[in-house]
Amino acid sequence: MDPHPCVAQASAQNPGFAKLVTSTIPARRGAQPEEVAAAALWLASDAASYVMGPAARR
Repeated sequence: MDPHPCVAQASAQNPGFAKLVTSTIPARRGAQPEEVAAAALWLASDAASYVMGPAARR
């Protein structure tokens, strides 16, 4: 998996850092841990049996 970074609550203490990181993410926000977990579960399931690594990157 190659998820975009999760913007931790700690980055709230440094808004400039959070803004820099999120500006590089197409969704303009960091992933929530639940979103990364859901993607990992889907990739591990039979529903993703035909998904190849390069196709899942973008």
